Amino acid sequence: MTLIDNVGMSVMVTLLKLLGSTYDSMLLAFFRSVIGLAIFMPLLAGYGWSLVRTNRPLMHVLRVGFGASSMLCGFYAVTVLPLAESTALNFTRPLFMMVLAVIFLGELVGWRRWTAATVGFLGMLIMVQPGGAEFHPAMLVSLLGSCLGCGTVVVVKKLSRTDTTASLMFSASVVTTVITAVPAYFVWKTPTLIDLPIILIMGALGTCTQFLFLRAYSLANAAVLAPIDYSRLLFAIVLGYAVFGDLPAEATLIGAAIVASATLYIVRREARLKREAATAPPAPTQEPR
Repeated sequence: MTLIDNVGMSVMVTLLKLLGSTYDSMLLAFFRSVIGLAIFMPLLAGYGWSLVRTNRPLMHVLRVGFGASSMLCGFYAVTVLPLAESTALNFTRPLFMMVLAVIFLGELVGWRRWTAATVGFLGMLIMVQPGGAEFHPAMLVSLLGSCLGCGTVVVVKKLSRTDTTASLMFSASVVTTVITAVPAYFVWKTPTLIDLPIILIMGALGTCTQFLFLRAYSLANAAVLAPIDYSRLLFAIVLGYAVFGDLPAEATLIGAAIVASATLYIVRREARLKREAATAPPAPTQEPR
């Protein structure tokens, strides 16, 4: 399931980059949101208004604000940067996630994971090369999108205790459509008959891959799925070269390898600690006197 998700995501960003030469990234984000909303509308027939019923509407707004901002940053980066670079920079998300989990979720992180995170950020600097000839401002936008995406995960973790996955995805589609409609209005360009099928496929793939991602992580451990997730870089390299003639820079490959190694260690370390906590005997309680 994760492998299918990675293939679909790679095809989606390839179509997005193709469309980016004609349409503004803000408009493409709106198209993606509208198509996703259209796909989820039939769910109302099955689930009814429970899809939009929640006791924490402000949390939903915060979550969608993070998600929409992350998507806008990601779409812009994909349309500007080579596929391999924009994909590799997305792998920094677990590093940001660890830091945000400490700040907002109160999770405890030991020195091993902090060391791995430091190594991962060094790999990120190798990819970005601030001040170097290969540096592009879109790289910083991509990193900002990764950080905002982690903010989405933090809020979703809190919302998932009371709200269903279907409710989270539907509310995200509704609010993201409203948010992206404003910038899309100012850069509007009516799609041609040739581009319209590509836009529809791009939007449908975006929604389907999101569902596959959530479904996969609900069924399997992150430590098992994380190594498979890095196949996206391979797909991005192949598609980037086949469609656009782009080959990743050496610094991108080296930095991506370092980031991947660091994030894999963090994910596996977290999984091991959870297993140990689950199998540990309960702490002895003191007899009342």
